[in-house]
Amino acid sequence: MNRRYATTLLATTLLATTLLAATLLAAQAARAATPAEATRPDTPFGPPVVDGGWSEAVVSVSSLARSIEWLTSVARWEVRRRGTTDPALLKHWGLPPTASGAEALLCNPGDQSACVRLIRFLGVPSQVQIRSGAQAWEPGGIYSLMTRSRDTEAAFARHVALGYTGVSDPIFFDYQGVQIRNVVLRGPDGVNLAIYERVRPPLSGWTTIRGLSSPFNAMQMVRDRDRARDFYLRVFGYEVLSNAEFLDPKPGPNNFGVPANLVTSVSRRHAILGIGVAGLGDAAGARQMEVMQFVGLEGRDLADRARIPNFGIVAVRFPTARLDERVKAARDGGYDVGAVSEATIEGWGRVRVADVRSPDGAIVQLVEAVPRR
Repeated sequence: MNRRYATTLLATTLLATTLLAATLLAAQAARAATPAEATRPDTPFGPPVVDGGWSEAVVSVSSLARSIEWLTSVARWEVRRRGTTDPALLKHWGLPPTASGAEALLCNPGDQSACVRLIRFLGVPSQVQIRSGAQAWEPGGIYSLMTRSRDTEAAFARHVALGYTGVSDPIFFDYQGVQIRNVVLRGPDGVNLAIYERVRPPLSGWTTIRGLSSPFNAMQMVRDRDRARDFYLRVFGYEVLSNAEFLDPKPGPNNFGVPANLVTSVSRRHAILGIGVAGLGDAAGARQMEVMQFVGLEGRDLADRARIPNFGIVAVRFPTARLDERVKAARDGGYDVGAVSEATIEGWGRVRVADVRSPDGAIVQLVEAVPRR
């Protein structure tokens, strides 16, 4: 090999190595800057996880403007999309041909899932609030969407300034060694937002919180804790994170509005459910379900009201690649399952959907992407 050829070969090799390194560094930087990073360490709300739990809540409202004002002012979420509901989806829900829907998708800035989709249905028969004037212990539908905050008192003050109230004023309690400040906000149309502030030990991560985090849990009041829990285990693959029964150690205010003299005798049976997580730590943070039964308190059963287009939290959406399998499991279990339909959902694209009702009326809408042809 002559000296000139060797010099040329060395220079070419160095140039190729430099270009390769630059390409790899650029790719790494692009990945770091991409909003769609699947597992950001500072938030559990990356892109929806297929068969990993619910990733959107659907709320039927009487006024888009009023509910948007509430959520942008109190939660400090942003309007990410506006649009109309696909007529095919309205038909899937059994609504008349005159029906239409105006939508607004609200999300916590910096998060990519666990958004809240508001729908104002028009051209439909009379609507009622699902949980109108409901006490916490009355079963039926979805009681609340749970959020986290670093300043519960400030969020509650913003809520009250708009003319709303709560199930109680903010309270402080200890749950399994974790000290929590909590309040359940009562908003428009019987929609409840629960706020949980970790006081001690402090919450780690979740750096996208500006007012309230994205919802991490959909809570339901039920007639039978075990039956409600097993519905989620059998059909959706949830796992038990906590299954317990508790009483308050002494009389006093509480987050569910139970009379203070009864909190030491009225037992609350609950189950907290998640998918693919080991426990209730910070990393478990998103896509949970919780069911609770009050033992010894009775009231109305609101399950039959929990139907679209009635006002309130009408459904959560569960992305899946196994829709037919989950529909079969639900039907085999004797649960109420609607038809399988195809529709377009803004932000989801073309999808197949099926609505599965829990024993207490909560609707979980299975959503499966339709392959592009």
